[in-house]
Amino acid sequence: MLANLNDYSARVKAPFATLGVLADDDCLIAIHFLPTRVTAKSPNTNTIAHLAVVELMQYLENPKHKFSVPIKMKGTMTLKAGTEA
Repeated sequence: MLANLNDYSARVKAPFATLGVLADDDCLIAIHFLPTRVTAKSPNTNTIAHLAVVELMQYLENPKHKFSVPIKMKGTMTLKAGTEA
């Protein structure tokens, strides 16, 4: 389910979409692919959203970039355990 545009902590322009970043004080919650016509929105500095935007921009320049931003995991314990490998 997509959020209201104002709910995104940040929005990043990419060649293929605008990336909507949802984050709380501790973790990245989601990244949604929005239409390219959606405008960018800068995150507040020194936040998880800011870290996510920096890392997304690094990834867009270098797809081998490894993310370090903390991610809020959702799903069953089996699904979560599979991501810890």
